[in-house]
Amino acid sequence: MRTAPLVSLIVMSGVAAGAGMRWWTDEGELFAEARPGSIVAMEGMQNSAAEHKAAQPRTETLESVMEATGFDRWERLARWLGTATAGELEALAVVWQEGGAYEDRLTGDALFLRWTEIDAAGALAWSRKHGTHNWVWWAWGKNDPEAALAAALKEKETWCGTCVMRAIGQSHPERARGLLAKYPQFSNAESLEGLASGLSRNDPRAGAELALTFSRTKDPDAVETFARREPDAALKWAKEIAEPAARSRALKAIIAQWEQSAPERIGPAIQSLPAGKSKNRFIEEHAARLARTDPDPALTWAQQAELPAVQQAATAAVATALAQSDPARALEALRTLDWKNDGDSVTGANFASFPALKALGQTAPKQAMAFAESLSGENRKNARDCVFNGWLKTKPEEASGWLAAQPPEQRQGTQVDMLINHLSNGPEPDFDAAMQWAASTGEQLNSRLQQVFRQWYQTDPNAAAQALQQPGVPEDVARAILPQLYPKNP
Repeated sequence: MRTAPLVSLIVMSGVAAGAGMRWWTDEGELFAEARPGSIVAMEGMQNSAAEHKAAQPRTETLESVMEATGFDRWERLARWLGTATAGELEALAVVWQEGGAYEDRLTGDALFLRWTEIDAAGALAWSRKHGTHNWVWWAWGKNDPEAALAAALKEKETWCGTCVMRAIGQSHPERARGLLAKYPQFSNAESLEGLASGLSRNDPRAGAELALTFSRTKDPDAVETFARREPDAALKWAKEIAEPAARSRALKAIIAQWEQSAPERIGPAIQSLPAGKSKNRFIEEHAARLARTDPDPALTWAQQAELPAVQQAATAAVATALAQSDPARALEALRTLDWKNDGDSVTGANFASFPALKALGQTAPKQAMAFAESLSGENRKNARDCVFNGWLKTKPEEASGWLAAQPPEQRQGTQVDMLINHLSNGPEPDFDAAMQWAASTGEQLNSRLQQVFRQWYQTDPNAAAQALQQPGVPEDVARAILPQLYPKNP
């Protein structure tokens, strides 16, 4: 008796695996180790709905399935799918799509796997009307690869074939290799990712090596699989990759997996890397990662970096991570940086601290600004600008009031430009206030007024024209803006 590819699901978390843009499935590893993001497909259920009905009376309705939550819902869905007719599956598809299809990828996988098993033509016809054909082609490729591939070859678009190839690669990687060689038009990142996940079941390294050849924008799933199953071998392999960018992507994926499965491995692994930019970046990222759970080990880790510049950057990363949850502790971390300033030169602490100061400007602006004021030279100026930038994002009126209270010589430069830009480009522009701020500064008066009027004209040409006639608007500004307001007039 042929087994249904997916009639019942065992769900370890809630992340879909098939057509929902994450290509890993663990078929053949029933009751394997539980891990976040895995779905184990249970085979061996009755092949047809009729056989399943005869063996087990229906106990679920579509309503009872959709009303359930969490693991209970997936158990109910598994029972219901085994007895559902094509018409009932279409009803589920409608409910599923109305509820936000791409946010519920697991249901989409299960739905179309069952639907293409009993009525592939009906599932495909429905999907063409509702924009879910990638799911259907993938599911059809799982259930009946020969028929799905034959149909895909008749389509004008090659993406149909890539979805089928992805499914074949997940289940039968060696077979997929031959088919991709025969039909190269179906070889792209999606189909190769399916092949990589299939290879990973028996040869994690082979899957990881293939994944690095096409994965450029995210952590390759197959590399994460390698890191979970064979952590020591995965790290050794990654460190030996010759191409720097590929090596960095592999290490990043390994560390991402270990965050979930083996966080104690991350620090020693980073320390074992050769000196260089990649190692420095991983040190900073790990400091921020540690800070999210325990600041003390994070600061200790940052201070252990060999290079002073890396110590500065890692400590600043800790401050950035703490800015939201513990602003006071974040400021303490910033105070430990080396803020030496020789005349107007800018130290490494200055640049490294920018993200933290901007974040503190949002969460503790007055305390952060007091810290900025305690600095000197360029460090002071840049720190003030960063804090003010964050302050404008969360409490613009308060930030504007603070700037207005500053001595005239300090109401110049970048902060004024930031405020004018905020007033002119915010969700509710206040061009009158922006114009007043532009007019209140002696430096760059004309250029700032022109900036305001140009933005004002794009939003409300009539109001901008009236404002331009007000006394006090420099003639240079009027001459520069008038041709934009009245392009047909000389």
